[in-house]
Amino acid sequence: MCVSLYDGQYPDYLDMGTIVNGIISESTPTNTTYAVRMAGISKQYPGILANDNVNLNIIKGTLHAVIGENGAGKSTLLGILYGSTLANSGTITINEVDVTHQLRSPADAIEFGIGMVSQHYSLIPALSVLENCILGAEPTFASCWIDRKKAAIKINRLVDQLGLSNINLDALARSLSIPLQQKVEILKSLYRGADILLLDEPTAALAPSESTALFKLLQQLVSMGTTVVYITHKLKEVMSYSESITVLRSGKSVAQLRTENATEEELLSHMMGKRIQKNVAALNRIDTMGIKEHAENSEIPAPRMLLQLNKITALNSRRALALRGVSLNIHKGEIVGVAGVEGSGQRELAEALVGVSTIEEGEIIFEQIDISRCSIQERHRRGIAYIPEDRNRAGLIPSLSVADNYLLGSQRDSKWGGGMFLNSSEIMSLAERMISACDIRTGHGGAKMQAGSLSGGNQQKLLVARALKDSPQLVIACQPTRGLDREAAKLIYKIISEAVSRGMSVILFSSDIDELFEISDRILVMFNQRIAGEVARDNFAIETIGALMTGTSIQIENVTPA
Repeated sequence: MCVSLYDGQYPDYLDMGTIVNGIISESTPTNTTYAVRMAGISKQYPGILANDNVNLNIIKGTLHAVIGENGAGKSTLLGILYGSTLANSGTITINEVDVTHQLRSPADAIEFGIGMVSQHYSLIPALSVLENCILGAEPTFASCWIDRKKAAIKINRLVDQLGLSNINLDALARSLSIPLQQKVEILKSLYRGADILLLDEPTAALAPSESTALFKLLQQLVSMGTTVVYITHKLKEVMSYSESITVLRSGKSVAQLRTENATEEELLSHMMGKRIQKNVAALNRIDTMGIKEHAENSEIPAPRMLLQLNKITALNSRRALALRGVSLNIHKGEIVGVAGVEGSGQRELAEALVGVSTIEEGEIIFEQIDISRCSIQERHRRGIAYIPEDRNRAGLIPSLSVADNYLLGSQRDSKWGGGMFLNSSEIMSLAERMISACDIRTGHGGAKMQAGSLSGGNQQKLLVARALKDSPQLVIACQPTRGLDREAAKLIYKIISEAVSRGMSVILFSSDIDELFEISDRILVMFNQRIAGEVARDNFAIETIGALMTGTSIQIENVTPA
């Protein structure tokens, strides 16, 4: 029997089974054990209905993907399951037990065997790996002393079971790479007895080889009986690793499929619906955010040198060497990608270019002027814009409105009032045009909504829009599409490409190799705080980039050495 699916609402008399092309097939067998059942979940924020009668059913001991475009309600749904967000309505069943009224906090979720690894890890930098794992669940002896030995034995047993031999329990969290921090977060959940593990965009900050290693670990956990639920925008990962998929769109659950019965095209259709057509129209009307008018047939100037770095050396916050004699050239009107495994120096290079950190040796020449000792404000005035990697800590002020965040960096310009008395009506008009052009979902509040109330993807689009609003000459873009779905990422690529066609240059720092391949003119690869090599567009290959990223000692053709 097949039943039509309308607006993501499932008939009450059916268990949710396989859905392909908008219909539900035969229901899941009655002897199936569910780790999670969420029914009719709704969550209302001021001006935004984040979850609208959502259903989520996850079979015990499986790897389940939750996908959807930005603002679809994915993170909100997992937050409700973890107890960090309270739903307005709906029921939650964990391992066939109704816990709707008992699941009111993360502490409750942990009691029910649920662990959560968010996009922004919660490790305390000054504590060791062991101390982070046991924090709040410390074993004691004599009713007062922490039994570190007992904790270490339990954690090391987990480390051995999962083959995590590179984790040192005495290492401070701040010394760990991003992949190791993620593994420690997983260990922390397992130490507390989690048999349902939730992960929000787990591979957003990982290189391809690191993503593969993570999913190998997750598959091992599933083979041991753990249920894994993860949010992602990367459909290739969904198709390669998940067993089943739930699709959210505009706050509703619109499909649940077995991965073996799905295709990327079908998933994208479920995710976007009619919005595919709308986004295509948005791409066609974009004109650098509509902020400045340009002649349609403006001539592209002949390539010329815009930026030169000559043997830059810099230290990180711990006064350790972060850049070792880095030299590079950027020409006007090109997109240069920068790849590298986390910790290879990409962040420090970006911060040195923007002026966040000070270089120890070498020089930075921009438009034939030495800006090595210029302030951030002076570099911005000269035409260098920045899209920071961490939108929460370095990008936005969550308590301010979308309009105010969009204005940041330009608030002293005379056209807005010069910083003393800002022209609020003009600012609002500018922000509303940007919201429309970039398809940023703010709910009914529009540009007056607090930036912190937006989904992560919509916050990211706001950051990109702000960086481009004054038509800079050079944009230092760090992970500009992190957290964006495929169509939203294409919108960002379109905006950037149009600005580049008018002479702007971009240095694109990204952990997404596909992204680098798609829009870069050439790629610089960093390894061990140096530039290991340069690859021209005609020679892009994952094997070449991967070898340079990992310092593999093999002969690589068509690579310009550092």
